[in-house]
Amino acid sequence: MHSTDLHRPTKRRAVCFLIASPLVLVVAWYLVGRVASPWTAIEIEALTGASGSARSAYPLRLASYNIAHGRGGTLGASNWDGGPAAARRQRLEAIGSFLADRDVDVVVLNEVDFSARWSGHQDQAAIIAEAGCYPFIARQRNIDVTVPFIRFIFGNAVLSRFPIVSAQRKRFPPYSRLEAWLAGSHDSLLTRIRLPDGLTIAVWALHLDSRSERIRIEAVERILDISTSIADPLFVIGDFNSSPRSFPQAQPVACGHTALDSIAASSRFAAFPSPHGTPTDFTFPSGRPDRTIDWAFVPSDWRIGESMVAEVSYSDHLPIIVSVYPPSD
Repeated sequence: MHSTDLHRPTKRRAVCFLIASPLVLVVAWYLVGRVASPWTAIEIEALTGASGSARSAYPLRLASYNIAHGRGGTLGASNWDGGPAAARRQRLEAIGSFLADRDVDVVVLNEVDFSARWSGHQDQAAIIAEAGCYPFIARQRNIDVTVPFIRFIFGNAVLSRFPIVSAQRKRFPPYSRLEAWLAGSHDSLLTRIRLPDGLTIAVWALHLDSRSERIRIEAVERILDISTSIADPLFVIGDFNSSPRSFPQAQPVACGHTALDSIAASSRFAAFPSPHGTPTDFTFPSGRPDRTIDWAFVPSDWRIGESMVAEVSYSDHLPIIVSVYPPSD
């Protein structure tokens, strides 16, 4: 037997090791991230020098804005679209300035990247907060996938002028249990915010799954069930991907109702836009709105003041802004 024959198994093992090692590293990195995801799903940040706004809390101005990963207002665009990182950043800063100009106190953001390859790993919540002078941020990850040098981490965020004193992830039934384990799911963010008069309110930020009205109905049923145990005034805000059955583009289930029908029927809440609204209340798509899927539900004993669907083109959704007053005002 030649000496070269003796070395061939060793060389094969070395080659196999060199090929397999990076793959093992990637898989291990991914698995560690997924196992740790329940503990990294929520984060509260107070920006340097944050102390909260000193102005009166009322009217309290709340907003909901699905920012579409900062890719802009083109309907059907890929998350990889939207131009270079500098263009996205400029768009995000414009969103922050817009919210500041409208004097919004608390904003719920959907489809906001915390670190994603397609948007240059920008923390979009932080960029908007800085541009809009929001000193407090709560982040909640819906999707959390990490491998070496590549991350896709995004979800919901709440930006506030007033201190965010707590934040929790509230789970909703997933569209797919396998998908939820492999990457994440459309869960939600329940925050408690302390207003200047000492009142604490609860803001529940959500983005319901676009693929199934049944799943959206189950999520709303969970909201209604949990809401009975929340003592603070509760505001449920975000992209519901649902409309009342009488609205254009509604997707009722076989029994004839939608997720919006379920929550709108609750005596606990009033809504903006109105569930009996007009085309001026449509929020999607921004270029030619034909449906309302972005909503703010406020406690029924609070008064809704001047509110609007704003016609801006930074996303394929239009933002909604609602002004509210507590029962004593």
